[in-house]
Amino acid sequence: MKPYIESQKQHQPAMTKSGSLPADPERGRASAYSGKADDTDASRLTLSVLFQPFYCLSDLSVCGFEAKMRWKDALLEQLVPTSHLALAEEAGRIKPVCWTVAQKALEGLKTIQTGTQPEKGDVFMAVPLSGRQFFDPNFPGRIEALLNENNAAHNELALFFEHDIVMKDPGFSLDRLIRLKQAGVRLGLTGLGPHSWPSSFMENLPLDILTIEYNAFGVNEYGFNWLEDAVQLADNLLMNVAISGIASQKQHEIFGHMGCTYGQGGYFSKPLVLSRAQALLSQD
Repeated sequence: MKPYIESQKQHQPAMTKSGSLPADPERGRASAYSGKADDTDASRLTLSVLFQPFYCLSDLSVCGFEAKMRWKDALLEQLVPTSHLALAEEAGRIKPVCWTVAQKALEGLKTIQTGTQPEKGDVFMAVPLSGRQFFDPNFPGRIEALLNENNAAHNELALFFEHDIVMKDPGFSLDRLIRLKQAGVRLGLTGLGPHSWPSSFMENLPLDILTIEYNAFGVNEYGFNWLEDAVQLADNLLMNVAISGIASQKQHEIFGHMGCTYGQGGYFSKPLVLSRAQALLSQD
């Protein structure tokens, strides 16, 4: 299929009065797609969850989505995407916010898959998580409970972690990732570039997806040579490479020819509200 093109202006999720997100993730969880942060510095902000598709570069089919948090201020003005995690961190709400996004991501995937063909059952939902969650002693148990609560199929949920987070404590990270893998989730690593990959330690991690930003390796001969080597090594390790930030057909063709599995970016689709994500998968 062709990349998704909006036929009309995309409507943003409406603000709701669902209450505030708790500071302690064990005390409760927001039950709606939007909620207000109750920290003084973030009290004017509203959280929503959008879904940006991953496309298989070989045939342009939709193979997954990434749940992305978005904050808006009281005037319904969208904030720049790079500030979303930082705002949650600064407000002391990163753990409850990320748990809310993870819960709504799995609920959203069930909705997105409604009415689709059976072969679309292998579509995954990726959720970027924070370092505070990764190092939380209760994190693996909460993920297992989340999977059970949502009757999630094997490999339906993909958890994405930043490279720098995983490398803070390699021994701990290896044990934690093995535990998560045993729970039945896909594991992805983000924030990769020539400075971080390859490495002998990372080759031992039970990873499924390496996500590389288009601008991380530089549009030059050195950068493309590094990417070719990274893709080859990932293929040898049975890992898939996803390129995010693809903005043109030429880039899509280049990365597909290099052997990258997934692509994401404005050329294919912006982050979508739930109903549009469902329509996209239905027409695929």
